[in-house]
Amino acid sequence: MYTLFPGEHIVTESSEKNITLTTHRICCSYKVWGRSYDQHIMLEHISSCEHDYGSRVWLLIVAAVLTLFGIFAGISESITVFSSCMAIALFVTLLYFMTRHRVVVIKSSSAKMPVNVVHMHREQAIDFLNKIAQTQAERMHAIHAAAEITI
Repeated sequence: MYTLFPGEHIVTESSEKNITLTTHRICCSYKVWGRSYDQHIMLEHISSCEHDYGSRVWLLIVAAVLTLFGIFAGISESITVFSSCMAIALFVTLLYFMTRHRVVVIKSSSAKMPVNVVHMHREQAIDFLNKIAQTQAERMHAIHAAAEITI
C-alpha cells in the first residue's frame, strides 16, 4: 500500500486492488511468480491512453475447416480421421481463447504503463479510460486555479 498525498483520495480501483486511480496519480502494482512491479504516473504527466484488443480469428477459421473435414471423414466412416480432426479443432479453439488479449496502455513522456484488462468488457475498459481523462482534467484545472491564486 502506498501513502496518499495531502488532499489526495481514491477515485476508483480494480477489484484485484492492483490498479488505483486517485485524484493525483494512477498506480499499478503486480506481484506474480516472484516478480514485483510498482509504477505511479502523475495525472498531469499522462500524455495518452489507449485500449488495445486483439484476437487471432484465423485460428477459429482453421478450427471450423478441421471440424468440417472431420465431419466429412466421419461420414465416409473414417473414425480415426474424424476423432483426430475433432481433437485438433478443439485444441485450436482453446488456443484462440488463450491468445486473446485486452490491454489499456497509459503513457507519459518517460513511462508506459500497460494494464492487462482481459477480464473487462470493452465498455468497462472505455469507461476506465474516460475516468482517467475526467480525473486528469479535474487535476489540471485544480493546478491552473492554484497557479492563478498565487500570482
